[in-house]
Amino acid sequence: MCVYIECRAGLETRPVPPRQVAEELDEANIFVWDGNYYALAVTERLGLEGSGGMVRVGPVHYNTLEEIKKFGEALGKMVNTAG
Repeated sequence: MCVYIECRAGLETRPVPPRQVAEELDEANIFVWDGNYYALAVTERLGLEGSGGMVRVGPVHYNTLEEIKKFGEALGKMVNTAG
């Protein structure tokens, strides 16, 4: 039996623009997406379209716990710097 689990999360990043968050994570070799992911109506309704949408994170079954920890640490550094 094979079970495939995939998780997607959209992060709202105000006051830091989603593109900046994605670029900073990219510098740490953490690959995410920014924008509306073809969910224009959702980002408009949430009031996020004008600020660049959200950051999309998609950890899957082949990501290691070390990679997830690295993501959390990088995001934490950005939050501490912005706050």
